[in-house]
Amino acid sequence: MICVMTEYFKHFRILLFVMLMLSVSVSLEGQNTSPAGKDAAASLDVFYNRLSDFPYDSCYIEKVDTSLSGLRATDLVFDFDDFYNTIGNVGLSHQKLSFLPETSVGFKYGPDCFEKFMLTPGTTLCFSSDTPYTSLGYTNSPGDDKTEETFSVEHNQNLGKLVSAGANFFFINSKGLYVHEHAKVANFSANLKLRSANGRYGFVLAYYHSRINNEENGGLTDDTQFTSNLASNRKLIDVNLTSASNLVKNGGWYFCQYLYLTKRDSTTNNTNAKLYHRLNYVRDRRVFADNSPNHAFYGDTIMASVFDSIVVGSLLNTFALTNFDNNTSSKLMYELGAEVNYHRINETCQKATNDGDRDTVRTSVFDFIPYAKLKLDFNVFSLTPEVRVTVGNHNMLDYNVFVNAHAWVKKFEFDAIYETAGVEVPWFYNRLNTSMFKWNNDFGKVFVNCLRLNAGYNKFISIGGSYKIIGNYVYLDQNMRPANAHGVLNYFSAFADAKMNVWRFVFNAKLLYQHTDRRDVLRLPAFTGKLQIAFRQPFFKGKLRAELGVDAIYATRFYADAYMPALRAFYLQDETLTNGFPYFNAFLRMQVKKARFYVELINFSEGLLGYNYIEVPHYPLNDRQFKFGIIWYFHD
Repeated sequence: MICVMTEYFKHFRILLFVMLMLSVSVSLEGQNTSPAGKDAAASLDVFYNRLSDFPYDSCYIEKVDTSLSGLRATDLVFDFDDFYNTIGNVGLSHQKLSFLPETSVGFKYGPDCFEKFMLTPGTTLCFSSDTPYTSLGYTNSPGDDKTEETFSVEHNQNLGKLVSAGANFFFINSKGLYVHEHAKVANFSANLKLRSANGRYGFVLAYYHSRINNEENGGLTDDTQFTSNLASNRKLIDVNLTSASNLVKNGGWYFCQYLYLTKRDSTTNNTNAKLYHRLNYVRDRRVFADNSPNHAFYGDTIMASVFDSIVVGSLLNTFALTNFDNNTSSKLMYELGAEVNYHRINETCQKATNDGDRDTVRTSVFDFIPYAKLKLDFNVFSLTPEVRVTVGNHNMLDYNVFVNAHAWVKKFEFDAIYETAGVEVPWFYNRLNTSMFKWNNDFGKVFVNCLRLNAGYNKFISIGGSYKIIGNYVYLDQNMRPANAHGVLNYFSAFADAKMNVWRFVFNAKLLYQHTDRRDVLRLPAFTGKLQIAFRQPFFKGKLRAELGVDAIYATRFYADAYMPALRAFYLQDETLTNGFPYFNAFLRMQVKKARFYVELINFSEGLLGYNYIEVPHYPLNDRQFKFGIIWYFHD
């Protein structure tokens, strides 16, 4: 323990020196006009959209958050966006704990346990700013055998009055505490935006790419080695796999162009209709390899080596006529369009003869998806219905009907959402051809009916609940094979999110309650919660701001799904109860001008409450871990 604290203190001294140099540069003559309890940050006129927002980007534009509270964790354990079960190390597989059955129409390959670390049009950001904008970020968790580093760069600048370009890069390198769990994640995106002088025509062209290289150790062979703390050096604990790995490469090109049918005029109430075309080419490759498979872990396999490759190439087109635009006061907005999609699935695996030959199965899927949506605005009330139907050779007659009723009274907002869908189960559950897992099923469609109610006040508190009825639910059973639940599954959830400032204290809480009547096929914790408490203090007349706080997470005990690396998927298990422990993270965040820096002590309660912090069976979360980092903005 003394050696560990000595190492932490050495790196903390380095960080204190950096902080001192930054604070020396602060002008102590300035005045602070912001209340001490407010997280007032250096104002940046920098905005962003997600690629999927185009061509109605003006409706969804958001301002870059430069507050201390805007520092986001790369560790999903402390991610306030949602609740996740993770297999320990940053960058490895994870499973969302809030139950969201698939309701989107058209082809879907299957469950994705890497989604939070992969770029998609929905997560790729495009920035906009009148002057060049750059952000640099770096995080380090020192230690010879457990180093974790992240590095990020964001940049955007105008190339004239009508053209702008940007690029983003993000990298994770995390060795992990246990044998063979090294994770590497690299994301890159670049975009070019252009609009005509009269504003009638414009386009965005983007490229995005994600690469994930993960060692897979299959979890601990004996959990008591961890729970009884029999080996202080975690590298001495035996794991199930020592030569397995998963490679994920995902990315593509995205092009979206629009043309207003009439000249845009913001001084009138006329709605300007526009045509748009969106083209997205995506190639997703997943490779699992194991040169020395553990037959006891995988089951019945007799393979001397394993190589499985699944490649899904998709060409996605959308054509639409719409007048959705936030610059109009029209009481009626509409969009009529169609998606024309083509998918190619290649499954390659090692033959059982082990002679080096490989077997490949190729399949093509076509989708045609007409759709329509409206928005009816009645001053303090709006109604937004949307209908989608699929015609294709695999997802024939998938349908989705979505209606959102939104009302607002002063600072109060209310939503009532109804959704009904009948969609083909993801391809993964029906067909799979790998070295160790093969099946050919025909489960048909999953039927979902859902009612959600939400209420919020001034972005301070939000409460709500949902009730879902799911028919023909499909899952991976205890034998790691797809199974049909038969009959109906009922699901109920309630949530509460709150953010509150009291003097210089800041409270951020998220609570989720879930219940299902089919615990034989769906396992969820009854209660899951996260709480963050921080104390803010300005120094040097507000030129230096500091925030000292604690994060805490908790989920009630339940039989969490186990993880199979060869499938890159989670499945039911009946042997191990997980969760049921509080997990704490302490942090200190500071800001000087446009630089934000922080130190964190992850799981600082290690050992005080036992060694029971396991979310996924046989995969402990990280022990006590020190991190520090900095994010610096340049905007001039």
